[in-house]
Amino acid sequence: MFHFDSECSNLAPDVFAALQKIISQTGWVCPDCLSACRMKVDQIQRAQAEIAEKLSDTFVSLAYLQGEVDLLKAHSNNNLLANSPNNQHDDGNACVTTATVESIIFSTLNNLKHR
Repeated sequence: MFHFDSECSNLAPDVFAALQKIISQTGWVCPDCLSACRMKVDQIQRAQAEIAEKLSDTFVSLAYLQGEVDLLKAHSNNNLLANSPNNQHDDGNACVTTATVESIIFSTLNNLKHR
């Protein structure tokens, strides 16, 4: 169903009433309303493009962070942290502390922010 605004159509009331009877067949739309709708669609499209760009940047950042986490796991598995008693399990295997992970993530996010 169509909605038409008699006030912004700038048509005389009797002309508007006559047109309203055949409007569904003619497809007429108020130029001001059409313009306002187009502006809103443009705003929505710009906002959508901005969100898509931010989402893409977020995916890149997450992929980079995943790479950093994978590197930490590899270092842990290769016993690169085994020299420090604070970074060993009771069984003597190397582990990555929460503080180390937080430090690397913080550093990575700062590096990404500067790019």
